[in-house]
Amino acid sequence: METLATVFNLVLLLIVNLVFNGIGADSNLSCIKRERDALLKFKQGLTDDSGQLLSWIGEDCCTWKGVSYLSHNYLNGSVPESVGQLFNLEFLNIHNNSLSGMVSERHFSKLASLTTLYLYRNSLVLDLRPTWVPPFQIRELALFSCKVGPQFPLWLQTQKNLSILEMSNTSISDRIPDWFESISSTIVLLDLSLNQIGKNLPKLRKSFDASSRFIYLYSNKFEGPLTPFPSDVIELDVSNKFLRGQIPQDIGNMMPRLTLLHLSNNSLNGNVPVSLCKMGGLRFLDLSENQFSGGIPNCWSKLQHLRVMDLSSNILDDHIPSSLGSLQQLRSFHLRNNSLQGKVPASLEKLKHLHILDLSDNVLNGTIPPSIGEGLSSLSVLDVHSNRFQGEIPQELCHLTSLRILSLAHNEMTGTIPSCFHNFTGMIANLFSKEEQWPYGPTIFDDIYGFQSVVYEENVLVYMKGMQLKYTKTLPFLFSIDLSRNRFVGEIPNQLMNLLGLQNLNLSRNNFKGQIPWKIGDLRQLQSLDLSRNELSGLIPTSLSQLNFLSALNLSFNKLSGRIPSGNQLQTLDDKSIYAGNSGLCGFPLDDCQEVALPPDEGRPEDEFEILWFYGGMGVGFMTGFVGVSSTLYFKDSWRGAFFRLVDKIYNKFRVMIVVSKNHLPRKIYGDRFGGHA
Repeated sequence: METLATVFNLVLLLIVNLVFNGIGADSNLSCIKRERDALLKFKQGLTDDSGQLLSWIGEDCCTWKGVSYLSHNYLNGSVPESVGQLFNLEFLNIHNNSLSGMVSERHFSKLASLTTLYLYRNSLVLDLRPTWVPPFQIRELALFSCKVGPQFPLWLQTQKNLSILEMSNTSISDRIPDWFESISSTIVLLDLSLNQIGKNLPKLRKSFDASSRFIYLYSNKFEGPLTPFPSDVIELDVSNKFLRGQIPQDIGNMMPRLTLLHLSNNSLNGNVPVSLCKMGGLRFLDLSENQFSGGIPNCWSKLQHLRVMDLSSNILDDHIPSSLGSLQQLRSFHLRNNSLQGKVPASLEKLKHLHILDLSDNVLNGTIPPSIGEGLSSLSVLDVHSNRFQGEIPQELCHLTSLRILSLAHNEMTGTIPSCFHNFTGMIANLFSKEEQWPYGPTIFDDIYGFQSVVYEENVLVYMKGMQLKYTKTLPFLFSIDLSRNRFVGEIPNQLMNLLGLQNLNLSRNNFKGQIPWKIGDLRQLQSLDLSRNELSGLIPTSLSQLNFLSALNLSFNKLSGRIPSGNQLQTLDDKSIYAGNSGLCGFPLDDCQEVALPPDEGRPEDEFEILWFYGGMGVGFMTGFVGVSSTLYFKDSWRGAFFRLVDKIYNKFRVMIVVSKNHLPRKIYGDRFGGHA
């Protein structure tokens, strides 16, 4: 039995075109009798737990609640076949529910007027014969997440007016038939993504009315080179898996209107075409995870709308071109994992709106340009790990108050950590909402025409918990500093302990000295702490046991001594290698400590502070008591006389005792010596 669940959030949209039919008894009504009967039969197939259909009584079905618009419900069960009796039905939209079961030809047997069918985001199975000829000419068809395959639906070749065809994730493993080209000229939105469609990319005809077209074919098994698409395509996504060969060098002339080009995770090779720079409206360019080689063209000054540029994980070499500094709307810039060399161009300081700058895993050299801190005021992620940068950390980086992820790891940098790192106020706050923490957001280009089309997820590699992790959806909630594998010296600044939101702190493999800051316990969000292979000395702060989220700790190969703090989360970290290479450490999980008093110069700063308070308190207490007694004796004559008589009495008693003892002592000595008695 189908169930109409309680009103909440998701949508059931059933728009019925009930046309006035002036025949017989129905001439005074605004709905047709046979359609009213079909709706009542449709109602009988549902259990209306929420009471949404109580108004479905009487003869005027156009006054029934939800006949023209029924929304914000969860619908479970299968689609009643009675819907096929709604002769004048033009729009059937039951997307975003939990419907299941079969949808057969009987559901559409009399729907000759149907132009829009939205069944997507359900678990429906379309059971239609290959030879079926539908009674309608559909314009908009959305079947995302329904089961349509494995064959490509042959009945589509009868549809001559298709403008939207959305069959993403529909279990199609067939190839696209040749006849598809003949119906393609009317299609504005084509989404066949997330299937197993193989062989060649589809051939599409240019639209008759020069409409803007959106083509999404990602995550399939298309093979061969990237073949040309019509010039009216403005968004093209053929990412993920099997394309090979070169991009046409004149792609910018072939598709000059492109605003989105997503070709990541294929096996495309050759040079990055210079003609890409002719796409003046391009907003999104992702050629990552391919085999492109050679230099990056120096021609980007005309792309004033580009927001995302991802060329990571290719074989690109030579220098970073200076014209990239002209991309003033750029928000996300990834050049990770190439062979780029030379210095970072000063022109990048013009990228005022940049949120993510990832230059990691290249062979870049020189110093970190101070202009990054001066010009890129919106920067949230700065990742330059695994290069050959030298010199000190520029103080100007402290101007990046929105910074959430900083990685300078695996370079040849020297000097100390600037004390102004506490200016990274983006790392100070505890976890807020996604919008507050990540002003740019991990996704863009979402919900075109009401469908989920292209979703681009930002991604950053972070070395955390002893491994390299790729962060995507959770990236907005990550706060990390990684300065490992450099030549930094000096002490770990206490100001770092002000970054209360910090989750990952990696300072390993440097030359840091001194003690671990005693306020390390203030970093309550810390999940991973690596201070290994430095020259840190002294005790491990007891506040470390306050880090309840700490799941990865490495303090090995330093000069730490004393008892390892115990309690709370530290009791779960029982790997001895955490503390290896510190001969002076003892306690769980190492050997038990011998109870030996600490040398005066090795006492905890906390203990010295407590002792000072103790003696200071004693002094204040004595003075308070002395002043109180003295004041009383001064103002009270009777008390003053009694007090001095008491003092005289005690004095006389002690004086008599001393005289008697003095006379008795020689007699005792004389008696002991000669055997006599006192």
